[in-house]
Amino acid sequence: MSFASLLDQNPRPFLKWAGGKRRLLSHIVPQLGLIEGTYYEPFLGAGAVFLSIPSEVPRVAGDINAELVNTWQIVRDEPHLLIEKLREIKTDKETFLEMRALDRSAEWLEESSNVDKAARTVYLNMTAYNGMFRVNSRGEFNVPFAGRTNPHVNEENLLRVSHSLNTRDRNNELPVIEHSNYKDMIQGASRGDVVYLDPPYAPVSSSSTFVSYSKEGFGERDQIELRDNCIALMKRGVRVLTSNSDSELVRNLYSESDGFHIFGLQISRSVAASGNSRAPIQELLIVGTLK
Repeated sequence: MSFASLLDQNPRPFLKWAGGKRRLLSHIVPQLGLIEGTYYEPFLGAGAVFLSIPSEVPRVAGDINAELVNTWQIVRDEPHLLIEKLREIKTDKETFLEMRALDRSAEWLEESSNVDKAARTVYLNMTAYNGMFRVNSRGEFNVPFAGRTNPHVNEENLLRVSHSLNTRDRNNELPVIEHSNYKDMIQGASRGDVVYLDPPYAPVSSSSTFVSYSKEGFGERDQIELRDNCIALMKRGVRVLTSNSDSELVRNLYSESDGFHIFGLQISRSVAASGNSRAPIQELLIVGTLK
């Protein structure tokens, strides 16, 4: 059976997320190797790699974006109710603007259910321009309306994702989806485990602007700290893979002398600020060798 056929049997990402790895799975997954322990993915996003991991492998994933994590948890726990909520929401510009403004309301944030919040996240993802998830420094969603009036969620796939999240692994445990920063999540990783890190990318030039997916941001000092954490994991016998931009900063950070091997991957992005930004670009897949 071909690799593509195997992927078709897995649930697909239910969100359209900038930097999503669906198109790079044939490059990333083979580099994960045989996972004897637990698979960790602390920058979950749309979860293309996470969803491609065999269900018998123990999986721990999450993100610092609380809205995103809540949506994953609702897909796991209340998929049918989420689908019902989404069917009730109109897809015109007026409704979009009303939904987008809800995170400016302290009352709505305090009183709305987690299902309502998840429905809002999925709805905005379907109807916002280019499917972007972007927030300002106050954590408020600020992407304009895409103009589509008939988007729809793939309900069958959403239920497949929910089934995957409710399938027990070889240790008879369910996958873990948690709201966490990556440093806390990887503390438990030990020899035999695999960690895949897909952080917010470093700018490719000084004039680049980064789309922020959480109000905390991710700057140069964070990129350096991430590299240091990769080295610490490798010294503990953890296999580490990292994705990032093909930038001078990243190439300088991950040197062969520290045990890193860099692969350039060509990808055409389907989520971008403008149509002109969708030309093929090169990203980096960084594989850390075990110490």
